[in-house]
Amino acid sequence: MKTIHYILVSLAVILALTVSCTKMNDFHDEYLRNGPIIYVGRVDSMKVFPGKERVQVNYWITDPRAKELCFYWNNRKDSAKFSVPAHDPSEMQTLLVDPVAEGDYTFQVFSYDGKGHRSIRFEQAFSSYGEVYASTLNTRSVASVTVGDGAVSVKWGSSFSALEVGIEVRYIGTDGVEKILFVPTEELKAATVIEDADLGRSLTYRTAYKPSEDAIDVFYSVEKLIQLPE
Repeated sequence: MKTIHYILVSLAVILALTVSCTKMNDFHDEYLRNGPIIYVGRVDSMKVFPGKERVQVNYWITDPRAKELCFYWNNRKDSAKFSVPAHDPSEMQTLLVDPVAEGDYTFQVFSYDGKGHRSIRFEQAFSSYGEVYASTLNTRSVASVTVGDGAVSVKWGSSFSALEVGIEVRYIGTDGVEKILFVPTEELKAATVIEDADLGRSLTYRTAYKPSEDAIDVFYSVEKLIQLPE
């Protein structure tokens, strides 16, 4: 009985090894038929800077075989292709993806070598801003306005947000030409003095914001009138 048991166990082991080897041979034969899979190096790292329905992309890629990048976003409903210029592997490359509808997305990026080979996927989350964001922006108040010697002096109320970058004043000069004066936030603690305004014409202003410190575009609040004293 022991001999029969030993024979049965041996046959089971041999059968298992035969099946295993057959599967390995099948895989090996499939590999030989189709050839090895060649992957191009993917993007090494990436930084996306938000803008007004567009974004700037800074990226690094070290594989010299990469000739093209394909970006997908919005569940692959949107895409864009860009050539990869010849460059030193340590050099940063920059491109602009435009347009990108306002929203929060994730880029899926593939690199291609021009011979039908591509990389594995690289992913990067990002945001794009537009009119919805702009509609949430508050306009600074005017604390006081004085007029003397033909000049207008405006003192401003407090800021609403740390993302404010300044105030834009629009007016008609004494020469009849429209003027735009931009005053950075850090200068708004002091009064803004306009010396060449036509006081018979309207002066307006609006507050400027960036949705983040690294944004590439400035967004503006609703424009308001600067009321001159009687």
